[in-house]
Amino acid sequence: MPTDPWSICTVRQVEELKAVIKVLPIWSTGITMAITISQQSFSVVQAETMNRMVHNFEIPSTSYGAFAILTLTIWVAIYDRIIVPLLTKYTKKGKGLSLKQRMGIGIAISCLATLVAALVEKKRRNEAITDGFIDNPKGVVNMSAM
Repeated sequence: MPTDPWSICTVRQVEELKAVIKVLPIWSTGITMAITISQQSFSVVQAETMNRMVHNFEIPSTSYGAFAILTLTIWVAIYDRIIVPLLTKYTKKGKGLSLKQRMGIGIAISCLATLVAALVEKKRRNEAITDGFIDNPKGVVNMSAM
């Protein structure tokens, strides 16, 4: 046991702890991203109990996962060809926004999407309870999945 009260740990241990503390904000937002990524399969499960009819055609619930991928593909093209050039002119930076700004915006949008999914699920669940489907997991509520 050291006699000096200021030598509880080494400088290296302090530096390692500081490095871990600096990583905590990114790690905690990674948890948020994991929740958002797991949310992608939830839309398929949610659509299973909703009205998926478009005119005389019933869209398979598994297609909703493909809709998310299609939307992402279109969004990447719009972002790359329209938004980045506009941001480049505005910010005078090569890619428009810094990496941290893009990550922050992406995390904020993911949180917003999760919030919207929660609100839709709350409404769908209330409809299921009102329609008497609380004990019927295969019951289809009168709410459009689109």
